[in-house]
Amino acid sequence: LLQGIHEKMLEAVTFAGGKLDGIEYCPHHPDDHCDCRKPQPGMLKQIEARSGIALPGQYFVGDSLKDVRAAESVGCNPVLVLSGNGEETHRQRPDLENVFENLAAFVDALLAGDV
Repeated sequence: LLQGIHEKMLEAVTFAGGKLDGIEYCPHHPDDHCDCRKPQPGMLKQIEARSGIALPGQYFVGDSLKDVRAAESVGCNPVLVLSGNGEETHRQRPDLENVFENLAAFVDALLAGDV
């Protein structure tokens, strides 16, 4: 099931002219208390090591409080999208500066130099 979702996502991104360098996910159950499940920083640190790109200052887009906390734990700039769980997260964290209706709105702002 997850592999099928990833394949569909890759196909859509490729069709739109984009490219993904990888797809990361935590395979563990929340009760496993691993270091790679958000908001823990393990997966992000693995991405940093593999990519060679320092995380502090990078944008991290998400819709949940766990996403925001994961971003902050490694020095990323959290970007909240209001789609999905974003509305509830924004009620919990009204202090967030980078809040967008959806991912497309953030990308438009990023390309325009507005963030």
